[in-house]
Amino acid sequence: MSVTSGLGVGTGDGGAVNVTTGAGGVTSGNSGALNLKSGIGGATSGASGIVTLASGVAAVLLKNSGAVNVGSGTVTTGTSGIVTITSGAASGAGTSGAVNILTGTTAAGTRGDMGLTAQNITLTAIAAVILAGTSVSMPERTDGQVFLSAQMGHPVSGTYTLTEVAADLYAMRRTAAAGVDTFVIPIPIATWTTALEGVKISSIKVIYSVATADLDDVIIKINKGGVPADGSISTVANVAFTYDAAHDSAAERADDTGAPEYHTMTCTIDTPGYIDASEKWDLEIATDGDAGATGVLDIYGIQINYSYTY
Repeated sequence: MSVTSGLGVGTGDGGAVNVTTGAGGVTSGNSGALNLKSGIGGATSGASGIVTLASGVAAVLLKNSGAVNVGSGTVTTGTSGIVTITSGAASGAGTSGAVNILTGTTAAGTRGDMGLTAQNITLTAIAAVILAGTSVSMPERTDGQVFLSAQMGHPVSGTYTLTEVAADLYAMRRTAAAGVDTFVIPIPIATWTTALEGVKISSIKVIYSVATADLDDVIIKINKGGVPADGSISTVANVAFTYDAAHDSAAERADDTGAPEYHTMTCTIDTPGYIDASEKWDLEIATDGDAGATGVLDIYGIQINYSYTY
């Protein structure tokens, strides 16, 4: 082992410090050369020279590390030079590939470009976007759900009463009557002004039951409209959708087979799209009562299924 200091240095500088063990090839349990060097290349006041830590020999073997080099490069006050961390040249099992963090050549108090590269994962593009101050959209999520109680809705016609149909289970109950009346549930979904971001409603489940007698029909309408300009009225359009196979006829939607018959009816939007800024949606349930005016409808609520990007 040799330790050497003060080779060709001036006042306040450190010479090379060399610690060597394991002459010749490195054998099991031994270490290769370890070199600590400072002040090479004329380091100036306040700056650091090159520090090199080397362990092992040439190619990296299982669980061994290759060269690790930390170099500050040419730096000025308040800035960083290039920092390179390299491990595992020609990496084998259990080793890591190259990882480089580069600050570039910068002025005082500023940052250069940052590139992060790992084996099989490249983050350079993301880092560039972050440094540029722009936003990054997340991948579309398709698992959004929200339940809206019928208590949030209101009748347009007919008589509906909040009723406890079972312990702690509430529904808006339509008083039996012949003819058609309507109940509306608003859909409070947030909207974005940015294109291709926000919420897409994919389907809506309507949860209700029919008791005492079959109704003539239970008809769903999904409406959307916007916030109008001052002095104007909102224009409303119907959203096209498809009933599920168990509810694609009036008889299926209105039956009281189970006395009561509990229905969870899925209305799938034919062409989902991002909800426009300031757009509002609601769902109408139109009940066509039986001629004998004995069928009872209980509305529990609706579940909105949606995807979202932001």
